[in-house]
Amino acid sequence: MKRRNFLTSSLAISALRVQAQDTQATTEKSAESVLRGAPVISGPDPASLAILQAVRGPASGYAEISLNDGAWQKVLPEQNGLVELEEHVLKFYLPNIAPSTELRYRVTASTATYKNAYKIIRGKAETSDT
Repeated sequence: MKRRNFLTSSLAISALRVQAQDTQATTEKSAESVLRGAPVISGPDPASLAILQAVRGPASGYAEISLNDGAWQKVLPEQNGLVELEEHVLKFYLPNIAPSTELRYRVTASTATYKNAYKIIRGKAETSDT
């Protein structure tokens, strides 16, 4: 075998091996739940509450709140008009809530995989308990 052919073949085989390992890691990661534990409420007073949800890997989602057993309202994690894509914790800032208001909440999140700058593939959405 010529030296040039040997180098070309060995580089091609190593590239295929790396690609196969990446595919296997992605498959194993997608088998895990995107949500890490239950969402929690954070904030010193009702005027500045936030819902925090820990996630595994890059994820995006939304929170839903219900005040006094009313209809569910969506809360998006917006910043400067863009929906956030976070790797560790999703943070949802709630509107002003009057004291002694009963609050129910749940979070829906899905993973996000970058293919290139213009294509992000979303995974299956998961919803936390209420």
